[in-house]
Order: sequence, then structure tokens, then C-alpha cells
Amino acid sequence: MRAGISDQRFDFLAFFFFLAAFLLAAFLLALLPAFLRAFLAAFFGDFFAEDFLTAFLDFFAAFFLGVIFFAIFLAAFLTFLTAVLAASVVALAALLIASAACSRMGFSSSISSSPRVLSNP
Repeated sequence: MRAGISDQRFDFLAFFFFLAAFLLAAFLLALLPAFLRAFLAAFFGDFFAEDFLTAFLDFFAAFFLGVIFFAIFLAAFLTFLTAVLAASVVALAALLIASAACSRMGFSSSISSSPRVLSNP
């Protein structure tokens, strides 16, 4: 068996593993603030005023989830920006290489020379 095929299978399985891990983390992040608010409000109800604890947990949950979602958005945006930049660099390099190759072989290139498609030498 070739190494590329087995590596590709492991990459395919790893994708679903990381997808499941990400969905589990997102699910826990969605439920954790509500659970903490309910549990800690009941547990520390004797020690803190209920409105203080609820307000503090609401602020903490909003701040924490805001930071997490901002970090995820920033990572996705930078990944997209990197992909667009890489595609642009590759396209430009391919165009310049094709232009140089056409010029060396004597073919007409719209960048290196005027078109000589129908002209006789």
C-alpha cells in the first residue's frame, strides 16, 4: 500500500474527529454559562445576594463567550486572508512563468510582446 493513500485515510478520519471535538466544545460553551448561573446561584444563595451573583455571572458569561467567538472569527478571517493571498501569488507566478516560457519558445504572449498569431514571419 502506498504511503499517500493511508495518510489520506488518516486525514479523512482526523477531520471527523476534530469536527466532533469542535462541536462538543461549542455545545459545552453554549450550556456551561446557563449551568453555572443556575448551579452557583443556588449553591451560593446563602452567601451572596441573588441579584449580585446573577448579574456577575451574566457579565462573565457574555464577556467569556464574546472573547471566544471573537477569537474564532479572527482565526477564520486570517485563514481566509492567507488563502486569498496565496492564491493571488500563485496565479501571478503562473502568469509570469507562462509569459517567460512563451517568450523563450517564440510563442506570442500578451505580456511579453504584441500578438503574432496570424502574421507571417
